[in-house]
Amino acid sequence: MGLRGPPPLPAWLKADRSGRRPRPACRFAPGRPDPPAEVTDDADALAAWQDAADELEQRGDLTLADRAVLSVYALTWGRLIRAVRHVREHGERTHEGKIASELTRQLRTFSLALGLTPAGRLRLGNAAPVDEVPSFLTR
Repeated sequence: MGLRGPPPLPAWLKADRSGRRPRPACRFAPGRPDPPAEVTDDADALAAWQDAADELEQRGDLTLADRAVLSVYALTWGRLIRAVRHVREHGERTHEGKIASELTRQLRTFSLALGLTPAGRLRLGNAAPVDEVPSFLTR
């Protein structure tokens, strides 16, 4: 099932709209969880874990409670990389080709949930601050 509601509007577009309550702050204590053994055993998954954890930590969104979803994200990335390598070697019409397609969909879902996509950052309210009016509109 997809996400409910329309995607959030960019900050510059909704700047003049009012009447919405601000989102509550995260109540989890910040911290960097350690990756589980399943992630550390897979070099691709560990690299994905570290990249995602670095990004989330830099934004101040990483908590110890994120260990499970971050693990699933990293393991899905590792499996996707293995499947893509197999597809390159043996062609698209293999079982691994179907697996790669499904893993891509799963990875998109996890990336959105973690705020690792532009739409995910907007949904979480963590989009980078931008000018009120984009430069292309002022020309």
